[in-house]
Amino acid sequence: MIVLGLDPSLTGYGWALIDTERDGIDNVLDYGVWKTTAKTFMPARYRFLADSLDEMVKTCEHDIDFVGIEHPPFNASYSLGLYALYMYTTEVLMNHRLPFVYFLPSQLKAYVRSILEDSGKMFKSDMKDAMKQLLDGEWKGRLNNNVADAYLLAYQAGRFKKLLDGDLKESDLTEKEHSSWARTIKRRKTGKIDKVGHMYQEDDKFFLLRDPKFDYLYE
Repeated sequence: MIVLGLDPSLTGYGWALIDTERDGIDNVLDYGVWKTTAKTFMPARYRFLADSLDEMVKTCEHDIDFVGIEHPPFNASYSLGLYALYMYTTEVLMNHRLPFVYFLPSQLKAYVRSILEDSGKMFKSDMKDAMKQLLDGEWKGRLNNNVADAYLLAYQAGRFKKLLDGDLKESDLTEKEHSSWARTIKRRKTGKIDKVGHMYQEDDKFFLLRDPKFDYLYE
């Protein structure tokens, strides 16, 4: 399965393309960072980043099966600006009919904690270390933190899609993954089971774009 990871940012928009069936450094098919500066007219920054993603998808040598995106954090510095970029990003994906899932920064960091077996606060260096660990220590040279985030999003999205497809069982998930993706809550009074995990929230937390309501994009 070919999975694209996207770490939207106005200053350094990271992306990474991986093959989930390969191991080590061979897992990484391509990666990069698109950059804009604060001196650039704001609408032009959004348009450039969206067009860069659109062009990458159009010219990609691989058929992308699934996409993982970092959702902008809520109530954070410039969260509205990042949300706008997220919307530009999802528009491009929907135009190309690419199914996607989004993860909050807190979910990504929780996943990295489980990789590093560290319960402390996660920093950019930790994200890089997690990527290198997943690549069996085969990464050589400098590593951009935006690329590291994008790779981790792709890796996590790949596992999530395998769960949806039945290629990964709930028993194969890490504790953090199970809590985030497959969580259920039983109500004491009624005994009703509320399915609150990611995997139960299609068209909310992940989008396979199977519903006819998405067809208007191609009219």
